[in-house]
Amino acid sequence: MPKKQFLKCYFGCDTEGPFHRFPYPEYPNLDRFNLWKAVLAPAVQDKGDLYIYNNVRFCDSHFEERYRLPSKRLTRTGIPTLNIPSTSQNIFPVMEYQAPNTVEFTFTQPQHTEDNASKCSGKLKS
Repeated sequence: MPKKQFLKCYFGCDTEGPFHRFPYPEYPNLDRFNLWKAVLAPAVQDKGDLYIYNNVRFCDSHFEERYRLPSKRLTRTGIPTLNIPSTSQNIFPVMEYQAPNTVEFTFTQPQHTEDNASKCSGKLKS
């Protein structure tokens, strides 16, 4: 079977691609896999994770621009959120998906007050 005939969007979109495969259904991708899986019909979900991984694809029109790279691939945090038919379950949490093991840092400048200025002369003690 030619590759072009095999690749179709799960939602039946009339497009030639690109098509995106589900994340592999194991750690560290399991959370994202489950978010993708949430938009599938229960009958398809019941076929199992490996069936979904090997056979179900979404076209590019189901992903926001912020999830697309110039190479037409998706970012690691990409989840299908656009053009999802209402017949799908479409139960995404309100929070945005974050890749596992990420940490956000916020840096602030120290506040200089009169009290701190008297303690800090700007010279090193010897």
